[in-house]
Amino acid sequence: MIVKFPLVYDASIQLDAPINSCVDLINTWEIASALQYPRGGLVRNQPLGLPGLFFALCKTGTPPQRTLAQVCFRAFNCSMSKLSDYFRLMRISLLPTAWSNVLLGFALTSPDAPSWISLALLLVCSSCLYLSGMVLNDAFDYKLDLTERPERVLPSGKISVRTAKLLGFGLMAIGIAVAAFISIERGKTGLILVRPTLGCAVALAALILYYNLRAKGTILGPVVMGLCRMLNVLLGCSLDKFEYGIWFVPLAIGIYVAGVTWFARDENKTGERPNLLFGAALMTLSAGLLFWYPFTQFFSYNYQLRLLRTPPNHGFLFVGLLAMMLFPVARKVIVAISTKSSSDVKQAVITSLLTIIMIDASICYLALPATPAYALAVATLVIPAYLMSRRIMAT
Repeated sequence: MIVKFPLVYDASIQLDAPINSCVDLINTWEIASALQYPRGGLVRNQPLGLPGLFFALCKTGTPPQRTLAQVCFRAFNCSMSKLSDYFRLMRISLLPTAWSNVLLGFALTSPDAPSWISLALLLVCSSCLYLSGMVLNDAFDYKLDLTERPERVLPSGKISVRTAKLLGFGLMAIGIAVAAFISIERGKTGLILVRPTLGCAVALAALILYYNLRAKGTILGPVVMGLCRMLNVLLGCSLDKFEYGIWFVPLAIGIYVAGVTWFARDENKTGERPNLLFGAALMTLSAGLLFWYPFTQFFSYNYQLRLLRTPPNHGFLFVGLLAMMLFPVARKVIVAISTKSSSDVKQAVITSLLTIIMIDASICYLALPATPAYALAVATLVIPAYLMSRRIMAT
């Protein structure tokens, strides 16, 4: 049996496509024949799972089987489309940048007896708060998007505003609940020890709401966005006590994100050069602080232990690595400032946001020189972020 079946599940698929011969699909659960992609090219013995089985049953099964298969096929098609709409609403393409912030904070404190379960829960907490911010951002921008961005999920009517608000506040509540669970721990003496995780999560949720209700579109908007990123890094630090100098790196990350936010203020129209220059200046300030960080007293927290496992010239290696990570950002930013084109500004913003992962990985390498695999694991988060950003709108 040869079935021309596109791998992109589309409601326009015709279920009465021509069939040349038949094989037993019920036993194999795959189409053991040549499949034609929409863009050409042949793949043999490619399993299609349930969608392929439903499609084949529509042609080869008994009348009851054909009816059931058509219903299942259309239901699967509808569910995949709806799931894609929710992914676009939540802008999951940049979710790995929130994870890298938390992993950076965890590396900065480097607890002697790390709780990997607590770290996993921190990632869940950060994910929920980040996704809630993305959803609520579109929900509160609904009227503006009706005129400026009608192609988005909410203005196009694919998801209702009420559903979006319920999802956003629900994710926020889950994030705070997870933070509360992490914060409370019963010690050996029976006393309840409270970590600062809940405080960071509540403050982050409050800033998300303040940004969407008041600060968005004002001069405070980029500042609040920077504070959100700063708190997200501190969320990763919250599994251990805050030591001297721990605030320096989260502050630098916050300044960087504030600069990117300011730079992106005109991404949907021809950019205004003062905004672009000021945003670039903030990003440059953040880079300067990070370059300076290994050679200052702020790096002295827990310094005696770190010094023993730090290789010679480790700070210079970090500076070189960070400079290499920031070079693509600088190139995109310079092009956007020179052209003031909306498309160039968007490209610079997306590149700057994806580079957050590489910045975090570079600092993890500085903070944990004895375990470079940890920094490498953080850096690999850029792969899913980049792949998803090509499919799902990142800003």
